[in-house]
Amino acid sequence: MIKKRLLAGLLAVTLIWGCTGSAATVNAATDDTAAYQLQESTDGKVIVNADGMAVLEENAGDVTDIDVADDVKTAKADKNGFVIEKGVLKKYTGSGGDITIPDGVKSIENYAFGNSPSVTSVTIPKSLESMDGNVFSFCMKLKEIKVSKNNQYFSSKNGILYDKKKKVLLQCPREMEGDIIIPKTVVKIGDEAFWNCYYLTSISIPESVTSIGKYAFHFCLRLLNATIPKNVKSIGVGAFAGEASMSDIQVSEDNKYFTSENGILYDKKKKVLIQCPRAKSGEIKIPESVTNIGEEAFEYCQNVTSIIIPESVTNIGRVAFKSCENLTSVIIPQGVTQIEESTFSGCSSLSNVTIPKGVTSISNSAFYSCTSLKNITIPETVTSIDKSAFDTSVDLTIFCYKDSAAEKYAKTYKFKYQYLTDESDSSIDTENNQKLPAVGKTVTSGKNSYKVTKQGTAVAFVKTKSKSKTITIPATIKIGNTTYKVTSIAANALKGNKKLTKVTIGKNVTSIGKGAFQNCTALTKITVPDKVTSIGDLAFSGCKKMTTVTLGKGVKKIGKETFKGNSKLSSITIKSTALKSVGKDAWKGIQSNAKIKVPAKKLSAYKKLLKNKGQGKKVKITK
Repeated sequence: MIKKRLLAGLLAVTLIWGCTGSAATVNAATDDTAAYQLQESTDGKVIVNADGMAVLEENAGDVTDIDVADDVKTAKADKNGFVIEKGVLKKYTGSGGDITIPDGVKSIENYAFGNSPSVTSVTIPKSLESMDGNVFSFCMKLKEIKVSKNNQYFSSKNGILYDKKKKVLLQCPREMEGDIIIPKTVVKIGDEAFWNCYYLTSISIPESVTSIGKYAFHFCLRLLNATIPKNVKSIGVGAFAGEASMSDIQVSEDNKYFTSENGILYDKKKKVLIQCPRAKSGEIKIPESVTNIGEEAFEYCQNVTSIIIPESVTNIGRVAFKSCENLTSVIIPQGVTQIEESTFSGCSSLSNVTIPKGVTSISNSAFYSCTSLKNITIPETVTSIDKSAFDTSVDLTIFCYKDSAAEKYAKTYKFKYQYLTDESDSSIDTENNQKLPAVGKTVTSGKNSYKVTKQGTAVAFVKTKSKSKTITIPATIKIGNTTYKVTSIAANALKGNKKLTKVTIGKNVTSIGKGAFQNCTALTKITVPDKVTSIGDLAFSGCKKMTTVTLGKGVKKIGKETFKGNSKLSSITIKSTALKSVGKDAWKGIQSNAKIKVPAKKLSAYKKLLKNKGQGKKVKITK
């Protein structure tokens, strides 16, 4: 066999094929938890030009090996363009159109139709027993796959290829249009089954399905949403990646293995973040239960600007944030020990990154094509940096320790560098000539403490030493010559503050963490400002004197037990028209005759959304 190196890239008139990457599958474990398993395989990527031809592109990006049989070059095609040897179809070189594979062919090699953009329909003979992968993936105009009725191994229905008993959906033709209803006999959707089916607008998955293969719906650009039925136990890596229009992945409430929150897919216990839909935008806050961000979880999420990763996360999979072009800030938690392959590759808006202590290696292409990256802080714990980790064409300054692996790397590849000291892992604000506290560092302003969440621009309110009955969480603070926006309130920030009667939340806050005001037993009312989109679990629970709550126009999510146990809470006003998620028992224990006022145009929808969230039957939802 000859090894052919095929270089992959994304051009304005090209399509990327990423269909056989390392499979990362969440499966049911024996103790009814979800196990995140990696299964090694070759990651094949091929450029396809505007005419549908597979081509090689110089300096196009990631590199992979694909095996091509030696004798494909020398074997002769028959009059219809089929290269067949000993019952194996090696290659098709014909003119396309409607083709029938000759009887006698027992198997088809992968890439046999690699340069067949004009094939519109394929008929599989009765003799065919096996195929290597999805052999018709490069048939860009393929509308129908037909199978001889006498074939013992395969069948087709409405132009889609299945196994004989229609239990496994193997491949949908690229040119299939409109809505697809998968038969109720199907239990498995195969790897890449709907790969690059651009013209499909909806796919109905029946409850019979238990497994969805890797890249099953990859680059189905017109799919707006997906619903995973209750019996699905296994979902392959990238199953819903690349769908440019998809903003929502939903999971049946009865599914024992998976769930979704704000349209993002997780395992049932929300320990593994599996997939963020590509059309998500703005700030994403990952739940504090998550410990693992899966492979390719945010790949191509080009409208996401900020991702808040909790300290609970200890593993970030390869390619997790690749090509998040508008991602301007990300905090890597302290528990992460490796920056995997292409984790932030193509994040062209990232300007400052701090690698936390504990990380030992930075893999190939980890920050490649991060064209705005100006500063990166690398601790002494990093002992291995791949030569392609950073883009040498970028004007990057590496902040590092003397005699460290980072210093050696900077010298070897001619990056600018500055030394850090043991006093602080700070970078330099070149405009003001001052050190900037690194992401994750705690800073103080007055009696309040804050944690830096975006270097030089944003912090989270963490705690206060004030013993006053009233507290103001400001919109901004100043550290040295630098002004920071206070954009979040950390988990448990004021938990158990029994003196607090009034709190004013600044206008720049966008999220309130888990238990932030839990058991503030003297707090009587709260107004959540308009920029807040997320209120964490238990955020205001146990506030026994609270009577009034006003939620601003931006709130999208209310967590579990958020106002639980607030027995005097009688007046709740929800101004937001964007509310999508309300957690279990959010209102449990509020006053029995409380009123929840909502926008008039959302009355019907919110009555359904707020139903059975812990409040008593006498609680009224009004406009």
